[in-house]
Amino acid sequence: MLQQEVDDAIAARKISSAIIRSTEGKELPYLQAIASGVWTVLEAGTPEGDVIHGTFVPGGTPIGSSPFSIHHSKKTFGEDASNFRPERWLEETDADRLALMTSTVDIVFHYGKYQCLGKPVAFMEFNKLFVEASNCLQ
Repeated sequence: MLQQEVDDAIAARKISSAIIRSTEGKELPYLQAIASGVWTVLEAGTPEGDVIHGTFVPGGTPIGSSPFSIHHSKKTFGEDASNFRPERWLEETDADRLALMTSTVDIVFHYGKYQCLGKPVAFMEFNKLFVEASNCLQ
């Protein structure tokens, strides 16, 4: 679906050059659905472990809140919550549930004054990565 959306956008001149602009990427619904859905497949912890405040934490140990568990909530994302399915953002007709899904994946970036300042950059990079990679791998 992504390749078709990119091909259609190029044919309709919605993408102005070989390198997609952030504003252009934001106009591609399936691309945005992928950018939202990708956060649900993050692994919990690092495989090799790490030292946090002087204490070794073995690999794979979740620390703090568990975005992995939150992002696999059937209550929020439906019965297929464990599946990577960006279409769920396009198919959802309930505005409140769509807002819940979106705010849930935003946990990766935190909220309010503690929200990651790099969030817009991350989404810009996703837009560029998915479009450019799909064009190169065609």
